[in-house]
Amino acid sequence: MKVVVTLSTPEVEGPFEPRFGRAAWFGVVDLETGSTEVIENAAASAPSGAGVKAAQQVIKAGAEVVIAGSFGPHAFEVLSAAGVRMYVGEEGRSGSAVVEQYRSGSLPEVTQPTHGGHHHHAGGGSGGRA
Repeated sequence: MKVVVTLSTPEVEGPFEPRFGRAAWFGVVDLETGSTEVIENAAASAPSGAGVKAAQQVIKAGAEVVIAGSFGPHAFEVLSAAGVRMYVGEEGRSGSAVVEQYRSGSLPEVTQPTHGGHHHHAGGGSGGRA
């Protein structure tokens, strides 16, 4: 089973990054083989749609579980549709420590978006373009 954890630096032992779509790196940990890989989040600096693009990237990487600090509605929808389970990790820990928390069953599973999404423009806007 492949677990993806959001990271601030390009090593799984590095700091856990709470933001999903804007995380700089994704740690891909194969719980069966113990192998790890770190991939750059190509969506981290996208002007919009980072959550959806990040979700598509981790799905392509084979994620069955994603651990982040929060999931917006669009990322949640894409990950849910692909059957990827989402969990909330604890800030202030390393990526590897968060994965160990997942293994021990101590992380809460996400069953709905954890926030309403981010709109950086005054006056709101739909933000829902496909």
